Amino acid sequence: YGPLVEAVVGQYARYCGRVAPDDTPALLARYERFVFLPTEVDTYSRTTVEAYVAGCKLTINGNVGAAYWIKEEPQAIHEGAARFWKVVEGAING
Repeated sequence: YGPLVEAVVGQYARYCGRVAPDDTPALLARYERFVFLPTEVDTYSRTTVEAYVAGCKLTINGNVGAAYWIKEEPQAIHEGAARFWKVVEGAING
């Protein structure tokens, strides 16, 4: 969806449309490469992390905030939920 959909369809890329969250890992696992080149800073692209975990090679630029975690702390990706709830618990309990 969006004004650039036609620009994505071609020999080397395919626009897949909206994908249900539960179907995203299986869809990404079918592809070799994930391309995400945002023109604005993206603080944490969940789809980029999902593609990384699915085994896709990433073509990303310096605007992808998730790149830090993938490069510097990849183990944290798998610990994300536990880390999040620990911070929430700490905030609640003071």
